[in-house]
Amino acid sequence: MSGLECDNEIHEKDNLIPSSQTTNYNQSIQLKATRASQVGSEVSTLWNEACHKEVSKMIVSETRNPLAIVDLIDSISRLGVK
Repeated sequence: MSGLECDNEIHEKDNLIPSSQTTNYNQSIQLKATRASQVGSEVSTLWNEACHKEVSKMIVSETRNPLAIVDLIDSISRLGVK
């Protein structure tokens, strides 16, 4: 065996990761992905609530006409804002 072959064999052995470590790493990545998804969902919910509150404030402050409020709510609901 030449010195080069020996060096390559040593590097290959150094690069092997025990399967338990790989499993732990994969589980860690999955947990992080799940948490990121949960945080994304929470942010989306908070954003929707904030938008709803802001629209409600706008409706009250911009107009005192009940029919205009109904029209505005109807327009907003058609856009998908809840």
